Amino acid sequence: MNLNHTAAAEAVSLFAGARSRYIRLRPLPFFRSPVTAFENMNTRTPKPRHSAFEARTKLVIGLVATLGLLPARGQQLADHFNDRLPLSAPVFSTLGTNTLATTDPGEQANRSVTPVRTLWVRWTAPANGYALVTSSNSPSRTVVNAWDYHKVLNELQQIPIQNNSGLPTALDRFEFNAISAADYNLVVDGRDGDKGVVQLDLKLYTNPEILMQPADVTVTAGQRTNLWVTALGNFPLTNQWQHSTFSFSTGFTNLPGGVDPQFTLGTSGVVSKSDEGWYRVTIKNEYGAVTSSVAYVEVNECAIPNPPRPASVVTNVGKTVVFSASAFGSQPFSYQWQFRPVGQVGFVDVPGATSSDLELDDVSTDDAGDYRFLVSNVACSDQVSTNVTLTVTTNNALVLDPTMPVDSTRITNQNASFSVRVTEGYQPIGYQWWFSPPSGPTNPVVGETAPDLFLNAVHSHPIAGSVF
Repeated sequence: MNLNHTAAAEAVSLFAGARSRYIRLRPLPFFRSPVTAFENMNTRTPKPRHSAFEARTKLVIGLVATLGLLPARGQQLADHFNDRLPLSAPVFSTLGTNTLATTDPGEQANRSVTPVRTLWVRWTAPANGYALVTSSNSPSRTVVNAWDYHKVLNELQQIPIQNNSGLPTALDRFEFNAISAADYNLVVDGRDGDKGVVQLDLKLYTNPEILMQPADVTVTAGQRTNLWVTALGNFPLTNQWQHSTFSFSTGFTNLPGGVDPQFTLGTSGVVSKSDEGWYRVTIKNEYGAVTSSVAYVEVNECAIPNPPRPASVVTNVGKTVVFSASAFGSQPFSYQWQFRPVGQVGFVDVPGATSSDLELDDVSTDDAGDYRFLVSNVACSDQVSTNVTLTVTTNNALVLDPTMPVDSTRITNQNASFSVRVTEGYQPIGYQWWFSPPSGPTNPVVGETAPDLFLNAVHSHPIAGSVF
C-alpha cells in the first residue's frame, strides 16, 4: 500500500478525533538499538473485538509502520494463542499493543499474575544457549513469562526460571536455559491495569558474553575482598582467574582455585601485599571463550611505627634536641608527636609537631619527660610508637665557648672588637663587659651588655689593659 504523509496524517487525525485519544512516539532502546514505538494512550473501556474501532486502530498502526515509525515486525505479537507467529532468531524485538487484547479460555496465571490483556509469540531456539526475555522497554508495566510448547493452552508448563544474569528479580524479565530446536511460548501481559504499546525483547546467549566486568578494588592488608564477574552463555561456563604483578597486559598466570565467577583473594581469604596487582578472568564454553577486562587490586598496608630515634637523651638546659620518627607500610605517612611531662599520667599533643622530626630548642627542665609519636596512613590511623625519654640537667648550666674572646693588639686610633659565645645555658642570658687596666681597679664598661664589644679609635690610656 502506498500512502503519502498527508493521507497518513488524515487517518491519524480521524482516529484520534473519533475516539478522543492521542498518539505519542517514544524511543525504546533494546540492546543499544533504538526503535520508535507507537503508543495509543487509551483511558476508556475498549470496544468488543472486531469492532470498527479496532479496524481503525489496525489501520493507524499500519500507516505509522508504512511511514517508518513502527517496524512491521511489531505485528508479531498476537492477541490469541492460536494466532501466535513463529520466530527463531537469536535476537529479536517485537512490538504490539494490548489496549484491545483479551484472554483466551484456559490461560493460566503468569507468575502469579492473573491474565488480562495477553500477547503471544512462539519462539524456536536456533541453538543451545541462555535466553533472556524482557518486556522492560515497554512504556507500561508488564509481566513476561515463558511456557513450554503445547498446542493446547491449558496444558502449558512454565519453563524453570533462572537468574544467572545477577540482575534483580523482576516480573518484566524472564531467564531460562534454551535447548536447540525446542519451541517455547512467550507471553507478555499488562500489569496493574496498564495497557498500550508492548515491546518484547529476546536475546539468546551462546558464546560467553560478559555482562558485568571485574572492578578495581582497594583493600587494607589483613582484610577480606572478592572479585567477581557476571557472564551469560550456554551452560556450563568454566572460569579461570589470572594474576599479574608486572602490568595490565603481561605476566598473567593462572590462579589455583580461581575457577568460579567469584574469586576470593589472599591466603585463607586474608589479603596481603603480595596479592596486589592486575586480575582478569577467562570464561569458556562449547562455543568459544571471552576474557574480561583487567581489574587492579591495590593493597594498602597499615602504618607500623618504628621506635623513635634516639632512644633516650640526657642533656643540659639550653641545648637543642631532635627526635626522629619513621614507619613502614603504605605511604604517605602523617605524624603527630606527643609529650608526657615527668610525674604526669597522660600524653598530650605537641602543638604543631606534625613532621617526622621533633626539634626542641633551648630545652629547660620543663621539657623533661617522655615523648612518642602517632603515625597514620590510608589504611590505619594513630598507630602509637614506643616512648623515648628526655632528661634535662642543670649541671654546668652556663657554658662559654673557650676560644673566645681572642687577644687583640692595636695601634693608637685603630678599632678593636671582642666577642663571647654561650654554648649552654638558660635563656635569656645577660652580658656585662669589664675592663682591667695594667694598674688600677677593675670596673664594668658602661653600656656594654651585648655578647660583642666594639672599641673605636683605641689609645694607650685608659683603654690598654684586659677586658672580660
